[in-house]
Amino acid sequence: MTNIEEALIKCLEEIKVWMTSNKLKLNLDKTEVLIVQTKNNFSPHTIEAIQLDSGMAPTETSKIVKSLGVLFNEHLTFEDHVNNIIKCANVQLRNLRVIASKLDYELKRQLIHCLIFSKLDYCNGLLYDLPECLIRKLQAVQNSCARLLFGRNVIEKWDHFLPIRQRIEYKIVLMSFKCINNMAPDYLNKCIKVKGQPTKCLRTIGTKL
Repeated sequence: MTNIEEALIKCLEEIKVWMTSNKLKLNLDKTEVLIVQTKNNFSPHTIEAIQLDSGMAPTETSKIVKSLGVLFNEHLTFEDHVNNIIKCANVQLRNLRVIASKLDYELKRQLIHCLIFSKLDYCNGLLYDLPECLIRKLQAVQNSCARLLFGRNVIEKWDHFLPIRQRIEYKIVLMSFKCINNMAPDYLNKCIKVKGQPTKCLRTIGTKL
């Protein structure tokens, strides 16, 4: 067993203990293993399977795994995740076009936000600095939503929607703001420290000058 496998098994044991203490269960039968490495540093001698539990058969590594609805591949390009978003969004768009003539503006807007924009915005902070080719694919979906809502000739109203890249940046900035102001969960608040803020309580803090 390599050092990587030992570290991974130890990490899983710690997760199992934490989940048990919080009345949760780690289902090893559904646990997947993903080996992440860069395209430029790809090694053909990677782990093909790992023994997660002594009483179970080794778990083979996967090229794509899903976690909380997000698809991760071995190079973390998120290309598979973006393609899945586009596929699901296009299905909803086709369904909405069938009944669009029967819907008023407000109902169409609500359906578009609920069925399509919810997919575009879900965990989109992970897509920061995504290559432009993938951003354009997502932007094409948003443009289709604008045409469905406003019509093909009402271009000036498209600025009602933030562009995809700005939506991603807004999500990250908003979450950072919440963390700095203790409005986010504790496990996120601890991840951000304000630059220049003293880590120790100084005697001068809070005193009147």
